[in-house]
Amino acid sequence: MASTTVRSASTAEWHGIDEGVVEEELEDLALTSPATSWARDMYLALTSHCPLSRAKELSCGERDRKALMDPTLAYGEIMFDPFAATFAKIRRYGGLAARGGRFVDVGSGAGKAVFAAALLHEWDSLHGIEVRAPRGG
Repeated sequence: MASTTVRSASTAEWHGIDEGVVEEELEDLALTSPATSWARDMYLALTSHCPLSRAKELSCGERDRKALMDPTLAYGEIMFDPFAATFAKIRRYGGLAARGGRFVDVGSGAGKAVFAAALLHEWDSLHGIEVRAPRGG
C-alpha cells in the first residue's frame, strides 16, 4: 500500500514569497528567539478563529451591503513573520523606542495587525479602526 504525504502551503507560499528569503531575514533580525516564537504562537492562537477566507467573505459581504465600491477598501492581511521583521528593522535603526508609543491601524479588518503589534512591542495604546464592521463573524 502506497503512502501519501500531505503538506499544507505556508502563508509565505500563499503570498508568493520565497520562504528562504524570509528565513534568512528572520535569522538576521534574531526573530527566531523564544520570545518571538511565543509571540508567533500567541498570534496564531488569537487569529485562528478568523482565517483569511472567512475574513474576506465577511468584508466583501459588508462592502456589498453598504454599497462601498471604493477600490481602496480591498481586504488584505499581514503575515506575522514579515510584520515582525519590519518592527525589528524599525527598532534596529532607532525608529521605535524600547517601549511606549501608539499603534494605529486604519483599515484594521479582522484586527490581525493590532494583535501582532501588541505581541511585538509594549505600546501605551493600540487602536484598530475599520470602516466596514462585518456582522456574523
